[in-house]
Amino acid sequence: MTLSQDAQNSIELPGNLSKALNDARRIKQNSALKRQLQYIGKLMRHIELEPIREQYLKLTNHYDKDVKEFHHLEKWRDRLLTEGDKALEELINEAPNTDRQHLRQLIRQSAKETKLKKPPKSAREIFRYLKTLFTE
Repeated sequence: MTLSQDAQNSIELPGNLSKALNDARRIKQNSALKRQLQYIGKLMRHIELEPIREQYLKLTNHYDKDVKEFHHLEKWRDRLLTEGDKALEELINEAPNTDRQHLRQLIRQSAKETKLKKPPKSAREIFRYLKTLFTE
């Protein structure tokens, strides 16, 4: 029910279940919707759910992957800003195509901005650079 119509159509559902889900989307009354959901549950008891569950997870887990990638990049940026050269060497070991000079310059600029209490423009640039580095 929470998926968009296009996403639902991309999942291979039996015809009667697909029709019941489409009907449930159109129902506005709570009692009628409740009856329709019970009917959907009844239909689902008689079909193999594992293939549907796998397709659903493929559609919905991209968000979790994006969040994990975002946190990974944030951790690298924070380490670079706090640990400096030590973290930079580890980053170069993990991603050999890193532009060491450019990254050091951004780290220095970020430290200067923090000291002068300016907006963290360089820290954002470091994040963008790391994003391009890990998505290649």
